[in-house]
Amino acid sequence: MTSDPATLDRYESLIEQALLAGRVQEAVELYWHGLGAYRNLVWVLGENARGLRILERFVPSLIERDLPGRVQGGLLTDLGLFAANLGDLPRARAAFSRARQLAAAGGDHRNECVCTQNLAEFALQAGRFPEARDYSESAVSLATQANDDSEIAVSLAYRATARFALGDLERAAELEGKPLYGVCGIWQAWRRLLRGDRHGAICQTQANREFAAAGGYEPDLCRSNALLARLLLPDDPAQAARHLQDARAFANGSGVVELQLRCFHAACELHRHLGDYPQAIAEAGAGILLADTCGFGWFSIDLRLAAGDARSALQRSEHPDCQYAWGKATALRLIGAEPRP
Repeated sequence: MTSDPATLDRYESLIEQALLAGRVQEAVELYWHGLGAYRNLVWVLGENARGLRILERFVPSLIERDLPGRVQGGLLTDLGLFAANLGDLPRARAAFSRARQLAAAGGDHRNECVCTQNLAEFALQAGRFPEARDYSESAVSLATQANDDSEIAVSLAYRATARFALGDLERAAELEGKPLYGVCGIWQAWRRLLRGDRHGAICQTQANREFAAAGGYEPDLCRSNALLARLLLPDDPAQAARHLQDARAFANGSGVVELQLRCFHAACELHRHLGDYPQAIAEAGAGILLADTCGFGWFSIDLRLAAGDARSALQRSEHPDCQYAWGKATALRLIGAEPRP
């Protein structure tokens, strides 16, 4: 697949011309096979804005009039992923929900499961953990109906993460014996870190980083670098800073809000560890502004905790739509440690 900007521009122009001429299937072929769709545009190139701009031209009425349901669902899923990456979670949820309806209408349990996983993932990022748990429960059921072991494993990882965030530790531990990769591996390492197994979290994230680098999965490589920047701080601040620099290079270039928020969190902890408290607060403040603007509630709480704003983090964690057990526990611990007047 090409990465030359001029060639990408030409493909984008050809897609626009095909759509204007009513050649919708041709436009789809150019998007899927010429540009490589979401996988190439994001995982390799970090071209989220271009991807969203292209798919916005496939207006829903045009998609539904000229394309079969499975193709419609694929385009809607990509549109939702581009929108979420750029911080528009409501639009992403609407696209995933429509794609899920199309898959259900076609009796396609596997694709319905994948759409439900996407809804679970972005409910997690929004800090809506009961909703994420419910979506992941549905995803497990759909994956089981599809008899797809790979999707069962991914769905179980979503469910474990939602349960863990809600404080349901016993049932969240169902996957702890099996190392995971990708974003599911990042969550598993996060759970290990919160359980006090920093060494296990480091080993898993380093393996995850190697897996992502070998496969060219740039977003997962970025996530691994951002988490390693936090995990390695006590032992090797210089190495942690290098991982953060690598993570930020991709996060800022791609414009993916989630990745930028992970970097803000790592940068806050790095500067706090180095004793540069004003810069730590500045990093957290910039991250909180971005998280609140885009509705990424999980990151908003964790950034507040990293900055020491325990009372605001507690209030948000206790909201009925959130119920973030780890946020509440950490906030209460920090409040208990505050000096008394």
